[in-house]
Amino acid sequence: KSQSVYDLPSIHSSRFMTTSSILRKFSAGMKSPPPGASIVYIDGTWDMFHAGHVELLKKAKAYGTFLIAGVFSDTLIRENVGASFPIMSINERMLSVIGCKLVDDVLIDAPFFADDDMIASLNIQTVVTTDFEQGWEGYGNRQMVAENRSILKTVKWKSDTLKFGDIEKRLNDNRSRYEKKFESKKRAEDEYYNERYGRDVPAT
Repeated sequence: KSQSVYDLPSIHSSRFMTTSSILRKFSAGMKSPPPGASIVYIDGTWDMFHAGHVELLKKAKAYGTFLIAGVFSDTLIRENVGASFPIMSINERMLSVIGCKLVDDVLIDAPFFADDDMIASLNIQTVVTTDFEQGWEGYGNRQMVAENRSILKTVKWKSDTLKFGDIEKRLNDNRSRYEKKFESKKRAEDEYYNERYGRDVPAT
């Protein structure tokens, strides 16, 4: 029986290589915050970067003028979501976020939450989080330091906003349709060859 593409054992290992020249090309639009900038920070997995992520970044950017996006490490995601995640490596996810024009800078291997030292060193005025991250229990309650400093904003996912789970469902539905089509074709071929050549082979 077909399993979800994300329920299969995690045996993949990305071989994507990030060189300094690739980083320079992708980060050509990155810049330091100008004087007086209102700096906003948001972190995430950014796995399978999609339209829902862009919508989230757009809402975060609206809280200030300079947006820093933190990208979690593969290890942190595996520990909190499961061994089959992330689908994309940190290098691939990082480049996806860097390529979004809404993002002014990227924090690689972002910590689980923004602490006082990080907020001070990056001069963050607003920390944005979301109330949802698939499979990550308590995700929306991580930013306690920012909440205590009254600089936390929470963006709620709308029911019609694209999520990772929606992409997973589409992939699984397409896989199921392909398997049914293949099985139907295989049965038809078996019946044809059995009849033509008198093969005594049960149809599958």
